[in-house]
Amino acid sequence: MAQTKYTYSIVADTLNSIVDIPALSEQVSKSAIIIAIDYINRFGDVLDIYMKDALSGGDETLLNGVVAAHTGVGIAGDPSPVYIPDDKPVKQSPLSESSTLRARMIGILNETMTKTTTTTKDWKMPQLAYSGQNKQSVMDGIEFFADKSAVGDKITFQVVDVDNILGYGAGLVLDEFGTDWFVMPGSTETIRLYKAKLVTNLYLRVKYTSVGTTDDVQFICNLFRHMDTGVNE
Repeated sequence: MAQTKYTYSIVADTLNSIVDIPALSEQVSKSAIIIAIDYINRFGDVLDIYMKDALSGGDETLLNGVVAAHTGVGIAGDPSPVYIPDDKPVKQSPLSESSTLRARMIGILNETMTKTTTTTKDWKMPQLAYSGQNKQSVMDGIEFFADKSAVGDKITFQVVDVDNILGYGAGLVLDEFGTDWFVMPGSTETIRLYKAKLVTNLYLRVKYTSVGTTDDVQFICNLFRHMDTGVNE
């Protein structure tokens, strides 16, 4: 079996020119298509549906129909787990300032990225606990350094449900918050985000494309992470 990609325009090919990836993934899975869906990815208007194998002509017609009928409406009860915009900054309040968030910064990757190719590395989001109780955590940025990088090296950052904990398919790409970000050789770089919920047992994925021909790249990455204790102190 060979994974096969089918590409659509969200604006031109879906019913309301919007897409809800978990809902669409479920609709494809429940259709009469014989080949199983692998995962769905999107970037801008481009919607890529990856199937476990190439579809027959009839199954491709069915897939086209599922996409064309997709309304963009999410599944009832969908937890919408990945990105939650918030215009309030993440704050640490060691003294009198009231906040329930506590800094829990962490180094997540120290990996070798092979020269002249794309290397993929995943980091699984752990459960955090406060006073014996499991708590939600959020991120608001990533810091990284790529030793021996070359001009033209680039990185893509994704949030992926590798183990199908949400039930919409193993390997589903839930979001991509950095796409083909060019590495600045010799520099430590920071990507700052709105607050984003870190759902336990999802993965942060780094796809590093090296164009250098001499050296492998040592890639180091830190996560700006905060735990919501639910307690003002």
